[in-house]
Amino acid sequence: IMEQAQAAARLSHSSIITIYKVAEFGDLLYMVMEYIPGPSLASYLTQFAARNQLIALNQIMAVITQTADALAAAHEAGVLHRDVRPQNILLKQLDRAERPGDPPIRAIVTDFGLAQPIAAGTDRPAPALAGMLPYLSPEQCLAKSPDGRSDLYSLGMVFYQMVTGWLPFEVPSAAEATRKHLQEGLPAARAVRAGLPEAVETIINTATARRPAERYQAAKQMSDALRQASNALSTAELQRFAPNGTAASL
Repeated sequence: IMEQAQAAARLSHSSIITIYKVAEFGDLLYMVMEYIPGPSLASYLTQFAARNQLIALNQIMAVITQTADALAAAHEAGVLHRDVRPQNILLKQLDRAERPGDPPIRAIVTDFGLAQPIAAGTDRPAPALAGMLPYLSPEQCLAKSPDGRSDLYSLGMVFYQMVTGWLPFEVPSAAEATRKHLQEGLPAARAVRAGLPEAVETIINTATARRPAERYQAAKQMSDALRQASNALSTAELQRFAPNGTAASL
């Protein structure tokens, strides 16, 4: 864990949390990190689901693109995340947008490389690991060594949750997670959310392909596809995604 924490501390990117210090105190490992005010993406998703609202599509695209950028920087530095999920994506409110047309938010990814693997078929994972199950890649479920494509699978699951309002799988145990991630296809995102642009669904499907060889092979490929799709979104598509004022801002 110490080695992983030290590797994470060397990362420098606008969408990766800054770690100022990694040290040990007795048997405890501790890190001194940048403070990001505001809740995690998980908190926003819970709030929006309770109000039966969707996050505005342009904001979803920005958050996922920024997260993919963070993963690209980490992977290039030889660091895997292993636990990409909404709880580990913080949303920093900005005074103004960084680029014209962008929302004034910055996704900040935290907890790089600190997740511990779970044994395939385990019925009762530790409580701290249970939240990982809906986002685990098939190869992680089989306790195989992951690579960057595993992180992209997990990000694709986050993307699916953001655009539909729901996770595709209910996975109460690691054994159930293994069965569903390996054997069940995701319900089509456009069947759940009819107004979702086809180009966006294609990105989700590619990121969450069961076989790693069928996914994006690098995070930059995914972020490039996200930017291309974002730039092509029309006002009509944004309105179709969440009609009648059901979209809200982060």
